[in-house]
Amino acid sequence: MAMNRYKMYISAFGGMDGLMRIVNILRRGKVHYNQLHARFSDGNRVEITIYLEGESKEVRWVAAKLDRLPETYTVKVEPPEDELSEATAAAIRG
Repeated sequence: MAMNRYKMYISAFGGMDGLMRIVNILRRGKVHYNQLHARFSDGNRVEITIYLEGESKEVRWVAAKLDRLPETYTVKVEPPEDELSEATAAAIRG
């Protein structure tokens, strides 16, 4: 299976406790994490951006588990911006 790169956005509440629950689920997934950025706002709200690599099936598993957490508002997965730019450029070139 091919290892693909992804960018995951998570919006959750619960402050540091919510972040730690999310990290514990991330650790259970069979994916590799390159970067994780967490930004706290409005007291208990946390916005998380994660750059990861893994099989599509495993990334979907992690996203589904995170989406089921009561602390989670949203979970969004997409290819990183540099890969989107390369794909767009390749499509334009024809």
